[in-house]
Amino acid sequence: MGFFWNNNNQSESNFKSTIQNQEAKNYVPSLNDPNTDILKHKKKEQTLTTPSDQFSFQEHFNRITKSIGTITENPEEADLEISNLAMTLDRTQLNELYTKVISKYSNGDEKLLAVELLSRSSLPETIEHLKNIASSSASESSYDSSLTQQEFQSLQVSAIEGLTQKPQLKHEAKLALNSLSQSTDNTLLLDRIKRAQAALDGRAPSPEAQDKAALEQVLKIQK
Repeated sequence: MGFFWNNNNQSESNFKSTIQNQEAKNYVPSLNDPNTDILKHKKKEQTLTTPSDQFSFQEHFNRITKSIGTITENPEEADLEISNLAMTLDRTQLNELYTKVISKYSNGDEKLLAVELLSRSSLPETIEHLKNIASSSASESSYDSSLTQQEFQSLQVSAIEGLTQKPQLKHEAKLALNSLSQSTDNTLLLDRIKRAQAALDGRAPSPEAQDKAALEQVLKIQK
């Protein structure tokens, strides 16, 4: 899924302004929704390349984060850069990304990018990280000091849907989703978990595709 790049020059993060725009549309956002202002998924064959050696992981992460919300003539190239970075991550860097997500010192865009990279990485450790993000309680973590409840929940939804992006880890992802379904009574999260399970079982399109179809139906009715 690719980041949407715009010229939003407001002082608040692109992450927070997007959530506010979605609130005005009266629905709870999914960061993996291809029609949100932040993310748009582009499923296609991609040739992975190694990020330039002149950038350390942290420098590369910071550079991409700063680009969120800016204009680019090549959004697909920017999206590919994120995939490339995800494919080069090692286990130490995965832990760093998880720390960014749960840290009160990381802003919304940093948390968003961290979840996205964890979702795209093929390493098995990402399953546990995504499950922990999806199962965390805002009141019991440092999330609540930097995100609103709705922003926090959007990250949880993104983590749940990230589990469906790992065909090589389908069994592990199913186990994680089953565990999540038994540990939450949140209506929205349970709905996303069921959608993710159906997608992994081949009983339904991906949650993202389902969201897109639902939105297209709403727009058709409004015309």
